[in-house]
Amino acid sequence: MRDLIANSHSRIGRQLLPIRPSLAPVAHHASLALEVYYGAQAAVRADWISLVGETLHARVSVHGGIIEDIRARTAGRLQISLAFHQGVHHDTATVIRYLESLGLAATVLHAVEPSPTAAFPAEFVSEAA
Repeated sequence: MRDLIANSHSRIGRQLLPIRPSLAPVAHHASLALEVYYGAQAAVRADWISLVGETLHARVSVHGGIIEDIRARTAGRLQISLAFHQGVHHDTATVIRYLESLGLAATVLHAVEPSPTAAFPAEFVSEAA
């Protein structure tokens, strides 16, 4: 069951545990809207949402999700949006790499790409940035 929930491409998992949030009203206020997945292998810190907000200098909003503790492992997915503080911009690939470093996977639901990338830890910034 955990594998079905943790697998971002599992149709059965999505049917068993659907998410029905409404991102439409907030999409135009957010720089980035994502569906974030708790993986089956990596442990994820309980405070990852506040850590993302502090590190990326963004307001993180949770719009819906399902998180289960199955056999002492966290599995599930959330739909979140990030509204970067004024003057702060991060490209989508950098944000996704940062989430991966926290043990999360993510797919983009909505993105407004910034022009310049703000200062960010070098290990998460792509060579092309």
